[in-house]
Amino acid sequence: MSLLKTFKNYCSYFEKYLSTWLVAVAIFTCSTYMELNTTPFQRHFSLSDTKISYPFSKVEQFNNFKLAITAVVFPFTIMVVIIFIKSLKKSNKDKSQIIHLAHITTLSYFMALSLNVIITEFLKLRIGKLRPDFLERCGADVPIDDIMLDPFKIYNSSICTAPYGQAILMDGFKSCPSGHSSFAWTGFNFLNLFIMGQLKLYSGSNNNKGRFTLLKLINLLPLAFCLHIALSRSQDYRHDFYDITLGSLIGFTASTFSYYQFFHFIFDEDCDQTRFDDSKLLDTGDVVLPL
Repeated sequence: MSLLKTFKNYCSYFEKYLSTWLVAVAIFTCSTYMELNTTPFQRHFSLSDTKISYPFSKVEQFNNFKLAITAVVFPFTIMVVIIFIKSLKKSNKDKSQIIHLAHITTLSYFMALSLNVIITEFLKLRIGKLRPDFLERCGADVPIDDIMLDPFKIYNSSICTAPYGQAILMDGFKSCPSGHSSFAWTGFNFLNLFIMGQLKLYSGSNNNKGRFTLLKLINLLPLAFCLHIALSRSQDYRHDFYDITLGSLIGFTASTFSYYQFFHFIFDEDCDQTRFDDSKLLDTGDVVLPL
């Protein structure tokens, strides 16, 4: 195959998925804009509310950078390693299938992350729930005599001095749902589905006619990471269990939905294959693209 024909074949292949990539990028861009430029709903509060009186943890178990590495980069790296190992077992003529698998994995994973972040961010901004450590973020400037006179009086954010900065204060209105929990479940649940599909844990020869095998315990590892990250948010007093539960459900739903748009069900015989085998475009380029 000539270099020019190879180039045309790759262009035809990626053109088929261009619209999907544009949608995923648009969703992610929109969610990023919302996070950086939209002020959350500022719910009123009482200074006697014990649910928002917990201390502000300056050091988190999983800050945003550590979350990105652990819940986003690490699962993707494991998937890349699995694809690389599969490529070693393929002949040169089957390399197009590996390229297709790598591409679809990247696209579906990015779509899952994009869906998760826009749903999570939208709900955070609209719900405006106060974090458990909100009062310390607020640093209310109210005379103690006024508090003693009416301890259940309702205030708004105008009384806050924001001792940790305005950004930290505004973040205090974005407790629900838990973004860390949703990202953890998006990344690791997607990885879990990918492992079950590529290793055929519940179909084919590895299923062992439905009997239990020790290999199936590998599913517990991604779930353990999810729970560890999610529960750390309660320990850092960033979220309560309602926030964590909703965030986990969003991440689980986004990753499951996105995965099954591109891959077969984990119980299918061909669960290690993508739903649409467009790898032949990379070989022949003779498939007619839809208008």
